[in-house]
Amino acid sequence: MKTLSLSLARAFALLLVLGCTSIAYTQIAKVTEAKVTLTAGQLNYRGQCPVELDLGGVIRTDGPGLVKYQFVHTTGPLGPVQRLVSLTAGDHSVRQTPRVVMNENAQFWNDTVTLRILSNPGGSFDSPEIKYTGVCQRYVAATPRSSEVDRGPSQARFRVTLNGFTCNTATRDGILPDGSGDEVYMLTKTFNVEMDAAGTNVEQTRMDFMRTFEYGDVSAGTSQRIRAGSSRQLGSLGGIMNGDSFPESPEKYSSNPQNQSLPQFVWEGMIARLKNAVVIFPTIWESDGRTDVLYGRWQQQSLDNGLHSVGNLIQNPSRTDQALAISTIRAEVDVQTRLLQQPGDLRLNEHPGDLPIGMRETSGGLMLRAELLILTFDEAQRISRLKKAVPIRYKNDDYFGGGEYTLWIQVEQLP
Repeated sequence: MKTLSLSLARAFALLLVLGCTSIAYTQIAKVTEAKVTLTAGQLNYRGQCPVELDLGGVIRTDGPGLVKYQFVHTTGPLGPVQRLVSLTAGDHSVRQTPRVVMNENAQFWNDTVTLRILSNPGGSFDSPEIKYTGVCQRYVAATPRSSEVDRGPSQARFRVTLNGFTCNTATRDGILPDGSGDEVYMLTKTFNVEMDAAGTNVEQTRMDFMRTFEYGDVSAGTSQRIRAGSSRQLGSLGGIMNGDSFPESPEKYSSNPQNQSLPQFVWEGMIARLKNAVVIFPTIWESDGRTDVLYGRWQQQSLDNGLHSVGNLIQNPSRTDQALAISTIRAEVDVQTRLLQQPGDLRLNEHPGDLPIGMRETSGGLMLRAELLILTFDEAQRISRLKKAVPIRYKNDDYFGGGEYTLWIQVEQLP
């Protein structure tokens, strides 16, 4: 009798679950919150490949029903539409299917992903985005350093080219009459860093500062501006909008770089293992017709504390993780580009003029999060073997009127 009672209880529970499932498939669950999740160690992955990225999310519903969702990436195709059956209100864990796997030959990846809710009453919406990057340690090193020295030359001549840019999201125009849409230009600083003959001291031997012409709406009559962008505002002749690129496919391998127009020559020279490196700071600026604050500071940007970290990379070719050197150099940039305004202080009519894309709010003020390349011999050779440009992404905090751009940098090994 007891056994029969247990069987009946289990049967009742099964019917209850099936009944809830039926309800879930015939009605839409309201999603109140969604977020993307990724293991902390994979947000900026530097390690062995293949690696399966633990990309998932959490969807919160207010009751039973069906949820349709997909993972949306800035690189590659959209993820497939997936379904979640919510039996009760609360948080539900989901995973991207198929799984994202970086194989042994994976190159540098730089992606932003959101979780898009497609079935919500009132319309679809996106979760907050997360950015994740990675490099396969095996791919960075290419081969063990000891065997690489035996197999080939330890120095070569390289050229660095700024191929162009893509506007992922345009900024919100201020009150200054700079033209329709965005008007932008690129500034790139390069630092040559060398070890002395004894290999014990490191010094900066050269610094260069490169600027392009402006790109955007030429209706304002600016002589140093090149027409770019798809703005259709009345009277405009160009103006950069969401999705615009210049040139048309800046991610492709380019040739014949120019001095002030895109693709732009940035740097060329010899890089030798254990001898020297070059540090590349590419930036993109929104033009407002004034260069009275950060522009001058960026021209004077130095490389002081970061020299020692770059020297460590030169002395240790097997050290492929550049995170410490990059963070040290970024700290120097923070000091040089800091605006002391606090949130609420900066108004459009008090705008400090041209600003680089990539400004962010911090407790110490407003400053640029700089992106950079440190090209030792092995790193320059690794990137040159890609035979295509690599993306450098800059995004403003919303406080600065939004704006997100990708610069495309090409490194090639010359004969």
